[in-house]
Amino acid sequence: LLGIVPVLKRAYPDLDPSKLMEYASKSGFTGEGNTARKGQLSGNIAVRVTRGGKDFFVWKKKELEATSARQQELEQFTATIKRILGESSTS
Repeated sequence: LLGIVPVLKRAYPDLDPSKLMEYASKSGFTGEGNTARKGQLSGNIAVRVTRGGKDFFVWKKKELEATSARQQELEQFTATIKRILGESSTS
């Protein structure tokens, strides 16, 4: 979390990191609630890590070096998803 604070401060100069940390440390959610949904949501989470000065994408036990081409592909994918979500929220 601390590595992201400088990035957030650049994007949101009025951000108070102490309030962010205070908020992140609070958890009043008990997990209780109701839903009318009948379906399920499942998936896998991938992460990006740095080892030996190199970045890798890791999913389960598979690793791929985060080459500039793969990073560019990820950025393009992210931009496409943001555009789609943005379009769907205005429809």
